Amino acid sequence: MTLLSEQPIEIVEELEGAILLLTWEYPPNIVGGMARHVHGLAESLVASGREVIVLTASHHGAPQHEVISGVHIYRTGPLHKGEQDFLKQTSDLNLCLFQKGIELIRNYDIALIHTHDWLTGDAAILLAEQHQLPLVSTIHATEHGRNNGLHNELQRTIASKEKVLIASSDTVIVCSQPMKEELRVFYEAAEKDIYVIPNGVEFEGNVSTHTRFSHLKPFIFSIGRMVFEKGFQTFFNIHLKNLKKENIQFIIAGKGPLLETWREEVKKRGLENKIHFVGYVSDEERKALFQTCEAAVFPSLYEPFGIVALEAMAFQKPVIAAATGGLKSFVLHKQTGLLFEPGNAEDLSAKLAAILDQPDYANELGINGHEMAKELYSWNHISAQTEKVYDQTVFIKKMEGVRT
Repeated sequence: MTLLSEQPIEIVEELEGAILLLTWEYPPNIVGGMARHVHGLAESLVASGREVIVLTASHHGAPQHEVISGVHIYRTGPLHKGEQDFLKQTSDLNLCLFQKGIELIRNYDIALIHTHDWLTGDAAILLAEQHQLPLVSTIHATEHGRNNGLHNELQRTIASKEKVLIASSDTVIVCSQPMKEELRVFYEAAEKDIYVIPNGVEFEGNVSTHTRFSHLKPFIFSIGRMVFEKGFQTFFNIHLKNLKKENIQFIIAGKGPLLETWREEVKKRGLENKIHFVGYVSDEERKALFQTCEAAVFPSLYEPFGIVALEAMAFQKPVIAAATGGLKSFVLHKQTGLLFEPGNAEDLSAKLAAILDQPDYANELGINGHEMAKELYSWNHISAQTEKVYDQTVFIKKMEGVRT
């Protein structure tokens, strides 16, 4: 696995000082894959000897400051409780993050700021500019990609904020080659040095297999945010009668704006005894569902990377994924999983049948995926690549200072 950029990373002296990570979600506040990404990165960086401070949004029941596995976690906001306007919420959060960030920079020897997506971008840009610190941004997804274009004022506003963050960053990280091309084509980033570093995955030890869904066996598992681009609507049109596995169930976990809509669609089609949109599941339940499923399916229409598919591989489960975005970079068809045409329920049905009808083949795919994930996508491996980007970014920033 090589770290991809326009220029190879030079060997430079290591960064000295703490890393300030900004993210709008961090455990126990888990909305999408970003929380787990930043959590895995932070703890791996600490394990390698770095000092790491995470600055994130407040979450009900979570303290304003705590130290977990050596990571200092600070939470702040909201400025106005109950604010309904999304952009105002985000603006308020950034003001709180900026104010708290000033305090943290005063109290810690911060050497670099690393922000994740546009939601915390305003605060990160201001902090970096005010304190002349290097700024690294990881773009996990884009508004253009999520919506297959920009169709309204809100989407255009978010995309403009993404462009500003990309332009203001000393270095940009994305999780897949398709994401890199997306920034080049749609985000005016042709001159920006963009590094491709994939998401990492944790490998679990003993996992409890008992859940409140234990009566729904055997089952296919899927998980993600309940939004259109995740493609869960594809499940409604699969050929259930053609699946020979007796009483196979489909458990789809996650929360989001379309959850109730899809639950209603299940009822409308009379599929309540087959397809189960179960909503939020705890970390323990998620692990148990991965551990006990027959296979994991990820039907995304747009997917910059697809960390949940990698998590399934960590549990040695056969993966069926839509052939889109970053999923294609590690779900290698008939090697580490099976790919199907995005949105094509007939193709998905055929791949499900191949897995369910051939347990030995399914097991082989699961083993292959697990071996690849362990070799290339452990957090130790991913954080080491990220550290090289940090060191290079700081070095270049210093050289620019010398030249001026």
